[in-house]
Amino acid sequence: MEDIIKRLSDLLPGLKTAKASKKSEPGCGWVSKSFFVAEDNRIFWVVLLTEPATFAFLEVSPLWVQYFAELVLESPHIFVCWNSTHKIDFWVAAQEKTELAM
Repeated sequence: MEDIIKRLSDLLPGLKTAKASKKSEPGCGWVSKSFFVAEDNRIFWVVLLTEPATFAFLEVSPLWVQYFAELVLESPHIFVCWNSTHKIDFWVAAQEKTELAM
């Protein structure tokens, strides 16, 4: 995963400022950017967070992508929690709800 983060940091300015240490404090936060990376027959969901300025990731299966990719990419708000190795261990897609006029 570290190689992927290094390569992506050239493309995504936000990743250069993210703390990319091997071990860090676990935490939770709102996602500012979300994308999928495929490499060596593995798929990763990688997210950038603004507060704190860090990243988190989850290795996903093709079936996970089939079921959840659209939800993740189209949701206006995603909240994630990660462990000490930046692996996502909990996530929520928050949808805006509007009231129906009766």
